[in-house]
Amino acid sequence: MRSLAIAAAIVWVAAALSARADDMPGVTAAEIKLGQTMTSSGPVAAIAGPIGRAEQAYFRMVNDQGGINGRKIVLESLDDGFDAAKALELTKKMIEQDHVAAIFSPFATPQNVAIEPYLNEHGIPDLFIVTGDDWVIDRKKYPWTVGGIPVFRVEAQIFGRYILINMPTAKVGLLRSTDQMGDSYIEGIRQGMGADFGTYVVKEMPISNAATSIDAEWKALRDSGATAVIVAASPTIGARAITLAHDGDWHPQLFINFAASASALSITGAEKAKGIITANSYLDPFDPRWIADGTIKPFRDFIAKYAPNEKMGSVGYMLAGYVSAQAMAQVLRQCGDDLSRQNIMIQATNLRDFHPVGLIPGINFYTSRTKYLPIVEAALERFDGKNWVQVGDVMAGF
Repeated sequence: MRSLAIAAAIVWVAAALSARADDMPGVTAAEIKLGQTMTSSGPVAAIAGPIGRAEQAYFRMVNDQGGINGRKIVLESLDDGFDAAKALELTKKMIEQDHVAAIFSPFATPQNVAIEPYLNEHGIPDLFIVTGDDWVIDRKKYPWTVGGIPVFRVEAQIFGRYILINMPTAKVGLLRSTDQMGDSYIEGIRQGMGADFGTYVVKEMPISNAATSIDAEWKALRDSGATAVIVAASPTIGARAITLAHDGDWHPQLFINFAASASALSITGAEKAKGIITANSYLDPFDPRWIADGTIKPFRDFIAKYAPNEKMGSVGYMLAGYVSAQAMAQVLRQCGDDLSRQNIMIQATNLRDFHPVGLIPGINFYTSRTKYLPIVEAALERFDGKNWVQVGDVMAGF
């Protein structure tokens, strides 16, 4: 009887292991395979490309150090050319043919909107997605999708609260794109200012990101009596606003959304951008403070060894990918040998004591079963002509 019991136990364990293996596609004794769509070509490749390259490079570094729990990380990154239909096609290929364990850091709102229903319907972890539109990250509707970067609405909340506290006599104009980002900004500023929104915001001017001129919108904002202008639009629109504010005879305080700030500055040059304010959650890799105290050293060493040919203008975007890749690696470490999709998702929503290199001190990367936006804090920074200087304390959105 004892031998029969032992035999039955062996059969049960074998069956359990086999069942778990069936739920661990993309996982072998030697590797863990992840997939992503990344816009490596097309109109936003200058932003997306560095993020994807940083993530690839980070996993190369991890693998050089022995991998995670003895397994190497393989990241299959496919170029969708900023085409949502192509992103869905490539995602299905990675799931159904290449059998990746999870999708990691897919780029941009249109692409994520396209792939999200498919991934959630099939129970595929869709982790640390790259979009500032938090309406895409709805844990009740899409329980398998977790955000990765700061979102526009929270950034706008922080702009609004800063103006209430520090610019009590300001009249605010809003130059915002005619897309989801612009909508998120309106919502966030309303939330940040609360009942005072109507008192402070004197003019809202929508504009297409494809616009070749903002002269008419700029004149309307000036005529409204605005003393501060929040720009929530593309880097090109942001750069035009910076130039007009510097070169003209109207000099409102400019607030530029973070996603556009670095690229806009590279278009206008440092002198014209002096005095603009942005909201940032990430360290500036070139800030003497972080270099002197060693805070940014791991990232700078990483770039020097694994991405030495990157242009200076790409490094800031690479930092976002570096932070997200650290989060993905931490999830896999927490999984141990249970790399089932269910456990990957459990661990992705259990990053409670995780502090990646690259975030401003005081800013957390935190997830839970009810918190799918990991970064909801930012610090306002003013450009002094050479560096971004923090203005006040870290502020939290909601």
